[in-house]
Amino acid sequence: KIEHSQDFLRYQIPGKQKYLPCDYAVEGDYSSVAFLLAAGALTGNVTVTNLKKDSKQGDKRIVEWLKEMNAEVTQEENSVTVKKSNLTQTNLDALNSPDLVPIASILAANASGTTVIENVSRLKIKESNRLQSTLELLNSFGVAANATENTLTINGTQTLVGTEIFPPSDHRLVMSAVVAGLAAKGETIVNNPVAIKKSYPDFFDHLRVLGADLMPQAGSFGQKIQVKIYGESHGKRIGVIIEGVPEEIQAPLEYIQEEVDQRRSKSLLSTARKESDQVKIISGIVDGKTNGQKIQLEIENF
Repeated sequence: KIEHSQDFLRYQIPGKQKYLPCDYAVEGDYSSVAFLLAAGALTGNVTVTNLKKDSKQGDKRIVEWLKEMNAEVTQEENSVTVKKSNLTQTNLDALNSPDLVPIASILAANASGTTVIENVSRLKIKESNRLQSTLELLNSFGVAANATENTLTINGTQTLVGTEIFPPSDHRLVMSAVVAGLAAKGETIVNNPVAIKKSYPDFFDHLRVLGADLMPQAGSFGQKIQVKIYGESHGKRIGVIIEGVPEEIQAPLEYIQEEVDQRRSKSLLSTARKESDQVKIISGIVDGKTNGQKIQLEIENF
């Protein structure tokens, strides 16, 4: 039993009560789901279940914002579906939903026209100065945006350009950067990805289930020649980037393939998986010789 004042500002819980066992279903979190719904509006169809239509969560407002931006949204009693849409500008009030601003700004960046988000001053005292960090994120993707004390103005564009992002250790900035990367032209590298663990540790796994091409990338090693490895065993691709190799070095695809073939399972003590491991030259090698540019090799996982 909980007693409260009429305005819900004062609560009183009588003592010497006993807890009773019960079944209780915890509803989905609109704050986290906002990133998946935004990905649907920008790149393809997404349906998220366990979202109560009559939820009291303030960040349920993301559904209204998507509709205001002309997204195709279908809301059932316990689910929301968003389809890829041609978004348009609008004006948003973030007074009671400041956590939605980073991902809303990515939606606005992909919309036609200029979107103004008001009442954003509280973002300065989040896990990072989220107002400044959001502005820097937008600028990194080539989006024209500016901020005042309490407003964020975004000039929408249809041509976000993939880039390398160094967001602060802020889960919402990292997830916003990833969604922006899905919609951008070209490859995007998002550093500090572990920040998502604060609120949504399964974020990358869920995006992969939806078909997103996401790969972890190891830090580089080497000095004169730098090597980076990316991808994972059960992902869509694995690959390597090698920088610092001079031009005119013989590196025919046949030789590279022979070397890769040596890692294939050959005994009963190793994996039973049989994969072709066909190497593709993405860049850096032309007519069997290095050209002095970044060498990138990939193997698709089928």
